[in-house]
Amino acid sequence: MTFKLPEDIATRPIAILGAGTLGRRIALMLATRGAEVRLYARSAATRDAGVAFAKEQLPAVLAKLPGSKAGAIVGVDDMATALKDAWIVFESVPEDLELKKDIFKQVDALSDADAILASNSSSYSSSAFADSVKNPARLLNTHFLMPPEIIPVELMSCGQTDPAVIQLLVDLLPGYGLTPYVVQRESVGFIFNRVWAAIKRETLAVVAEGVASAEVVDAIYCQATGVQPGPFRLMDAVGLDVVLKSIERDDTARGLRCFCSTSTTSSRSTTPRAISPATAYCANSVRYSRTRCERSMSSRDTAARNSSRFFPRHRPKAESRSRNGCVSASKARNSP
Repeated sequence: MTFKLPEDIATRPIAILGAGTLGRRIALMLATRGAEVRLYARSAATRDAGVAFAKEQLPAVLAKLPGSKAGAIVGVDDMATALKDAWIVFESVPEDLELKKDIFKQVDALSDADAILASNSSSYSSSAFADSVKNPARLLNTHFLMPPEIIPVELMSCGQTDPAVIQLLVDLLPGYGLTPYVVQRESVGFIFNRVWAAIKRETLAVVAEGVASAEVVDAIYCQATGVQPGPFRLMDAVGLDVVLKSIERDDTARGLRCFCSTSTTSSRSTTPRAISPATAYCANSVRYSRTRCERSMSSRDTAARNSSRFFPRHRPKAESRSRNGCVSASKARNSP
């Protein structure tokens, strides 16, 4: 199928569907070239928090980006309004395949014919929902990591993406302070997440097997690599529910079956099979955090309850730190 690239990009709005951890960060980065950025979310609280975050962080990002210009960041509660005249639409909703398929059916029907449709999914190739779009030549993955601190964006075809779409984003994204990387063939986990999966698996296993605490793992990792944050802090930032799902998919690919999943299914076998220590530990951490949150929060605090973490949000003042900012391994206190 052919696809005509969008015109008048500089003056047309950008739409982001989902105002969570990554949606609001995508909005932040794309508001650096003067265009209107529309942040759509059904939840008013999530939407308002996303807009507030992006507006608060924008001046600091602009100061580091030559030739940048602040764009308007607006929250929108109606998808049709969010998509009107947009030259590109970024989907950043939870990692639920059926939800994404439904979203793209709606986007395909409501967006302009020349709008590029991009998924920020960290788990699913856009080929998985290409059937939801009449012209998949305009569909691709744009996997953002964690801007503004971590700025790579992985671009991957749905298998039918017009190469000109990928090249357009390769040319444009650096102007937004982002670094595009093209994934040469379909890959579950793209490039970085395949490497990151090995780090997650082994660091979780180290703690699950009692070799070291999460704080000690982060401390030695930061000191040895010079990289911050450590794996456990980064998993906290991403969200343990998301981490758990990705580990479960990895276990499945390796022939393991997870019996510690936080979800329930009727298809579980009664025959025990192997389970990776990483999956068990991460699943149990999600369960523990949810239980702790449910005891201390009202039922309306859904977003907070689902934000499982390995570490408390506020570190004790007495915590010791090394020169690179990591918690000292010798004085680490808060093991999960």
